Amino acid sequence: MKKIILPFIFLITFIPHYSQNIKDYELEINYEIFYNTDIPKTKRGKLLINNSLNKSVFLYGKKKHKTKIDESVDEIVIHFKNSERYNYFDFSSKNLYSKVKIYDKEYVVKEDIPQLKWILHSNKKKIDELVVSKATLSFRGRNYIAWYCLKYPLKYGPWKFYGLPGLIIEVYDDKKRYHWLVKSISKTTNPIINNFRMDNDLKIIDLKEYVDLRYNSNFKLINESKLPRGTRIEYTKLKRNGIETIFAWE
Repeated sequence: MKKIILPFIFLITFIPHYSQNIKDYELEINYEIFYNTDIPKTKRGKLLINNSLNKSVFLYGKKKHKTKIDESVDEIVIHFKNSERYNYFDFSSKNLYSKVKIYDKEYVVKEDIPQLKWILHSNKKKIDELVVSKATLSFRGRNYIAWYCLKYPLKYGPWKFYGLPGLIIEVYDDKKRYHWLVKSISKTTNPIINNFRMDNDLKIIDLKEYVDLRYNSNFKLINESKLPRGTRIEYTKLKRNGIETIFAWE
């Protein structure tokens, strides 16, 4: 694997070779993710792209994927069971799969790939030596600013972001609560995305079911049978403070 690390001036020398051999390898883009939430933290994310297959997967969490050789079918299968989260785009089937955790249970959320209505702006800036252009987006309750690079004419980005004329180098919401920034780019001939397998032991739910489970369920944290007779308990819906707070049907 040939790895190209910041400063970004090295990324520019990578472009011509990348354009000529796009079907010969996958790209691996590493992001740093900043969460300025109730408990501020920084994580690492990895975007894997195979443009010829029209697929991408964004991994973020503490653990790495593992490789398993399935001798019965004579193939190598890449399992991401140990990854904390992932967003898997299959543009051919127009499906997006996201591994989530709701309280103490994990699920895979299946949804149609959302239509992102980006607004392109004339603003430009440099991130190290790389010239990037500005775009803005309102998506599921938050307003985002993205900086994409036309030197990499790829529609992909971290998390659920996609659809710009170039690779998303940096993106954040206007409150700076969530922030993604590219740290390195690599190329590999290992067919990771082609062999991608989701967690087949997890229940697949749709987006509405995810919202109901996360925000609309009344979790009975108190054992009512042990309370005095006549005790009245009122349950309230949880406040939406996650990355997605408003959905199209609401």
